[in-house]
Amino acid sequence: MKWIKSYQLFESIEDLDYNLIEDAKDILLPFSDMDMKVSCDYTSKGDEISLNIMTTKENAFDINEYKNDIDRLLSYMKENNWGIWKFNLGVVEKKEDWSGTKLLAKAQDILSYKNGPLQYDKVKNPVFWITVEFVKIVYAKAKVVKESIDIDIDIIKDILLDLEDDLFTVEINSRYKAGYTEIIITRYVSGHNGGLMGFEFIWRDIKDTIFRLMDYYYTENDKPEINSNKIVLSNREKMAIKDLYTNSPFRLFGHIRNGFAASDRMVEFGIGFTSEEDFNNAQDNSIGDYTIFEKIKILIKR
Repeated sequence: MKWIKSYQLFESIEDLDYNLIEDAKDILLPFSDMDMKVSCDYTSKGDEISLNIMTTKENAFDINEYKNDIDRLLSYMKENNWGIWKFNLGVVEKKEDWSGTKLLAKAQDILSYKNGPLQYDKVKNPVFWITVEFVKIVYAKAKVVKESIDIDIDIIKDILLDLEDDLFTVEINSRYKAGYTEIIITRYVSGHNGGLMGFEFIWRDIKDTIFRLMDYYYTENDKPEINSNKIVLSNREKMAIKDLYTNSPFRLFGHIRNGFAASDRMVEFGIGFTSEEDFNNAQDNSIGDYTIFEKIKILIKR
């Protein structure tokens, strides 16, 4: 399902559903009850909704205490065909110097991708404002007959940006063979890195980004019906489901170090897996946090 910012969805202000606004404010009563200022209203001719929650730096709060309320609001808005376009926070940092304690503020974006889940674990400091922008979800095509799989290359690039901050190189080939988009992930740092060669990295360094990518993909598309609870299958196990896994919409391959040498070929892993939970519940531990890779390739069906 593709969704975009719409243009002039409503002919006049009388067409706007203000029950939606009041319901949103009711869901956020726990903030209002703590003397925080909560505002919510339509903007941009009614095709956007702006939400703001504000308090002072001195009264900054732990966002995890309000996580259930926020998630409830986001679920309610999605049920009513409003997607999340932005979710920004103002966080407070304490700085001690000769003049005493200062409260410094900075903005933080915790939306993993447009209309995606929030990354609460990234918020390490108290919060004193929240700004959210919702946009009306527009269906680009009917879903009665699904002729192609929906992926947005810009969203994929946004998700993979975190890797570039950690010195990974990401190459995206959106015209790969057999209807797939190919993603190649490598990293090179000078010298040795924690006992690794400069071109090596471990699964722990990259798995969270891959799980976010999976989450985005399978939010938009159907999950494959491949019953496997092992991360790496034997050749015999792969042959038994060959027709299924070769058509899987999200495939993972890696050059994996085995002992002192990397594999001379790409090993496919996580066949049919669609989430972090699948990896956590796998019966084998053939790939763990400290498994060493030289390269990872991802094929995503478009």
